[in-house]
Amino acid sequence: MAAGICLFTGAGIWVFFYTPAPFTLDGGKSYTVTFVGSYAGDKSKVGYFTKDVGGYVFTEVPNWSNRTVGTTVAISTGGKAWGFFINNTLFDAALACGINTACSDATGGFTAAPNQQFAVCVCVRPQAHPAAFPS
Repeated sequence: MAAGICLFTGAGIWVFFYTPAPFTLDGGKSYTVTFVGSYAGDKSKVGYFTKDVGGYVFTEVPNWSNRTVGTTVAISTGGKAWGFFINNTLFDAALACGINTACSDATGGFTAAPNQQFAVCVCVRPQAHPAAFPS
């Protein structure tokens, strides 16, 4: 089950180009992240992570966990790179960033451990990428 994480940075429309590549975001910048949709087969904890000398540090966003569409959160990590996590008791050890937890920096893609459970959605304008908008 892959989660679509959509990063919207300005005027445009959503186009979904999915990739299983690992990703984190620059901790030197502040982000406003809006939860725009949800698809889930079970209750999960959802939020963002950073890393320190002890490993992953998870920050749950309760309204994301409760699937409250439209919830906006300001994320500023003081310079630490960050990514998204999801925790669900149905997940197994192949997810690797924590017990029953998958993180967006997983390197195994959709078919190998540690499995990637996130995909990046890219926002583009139709005139910039006409092939993505067939007539």
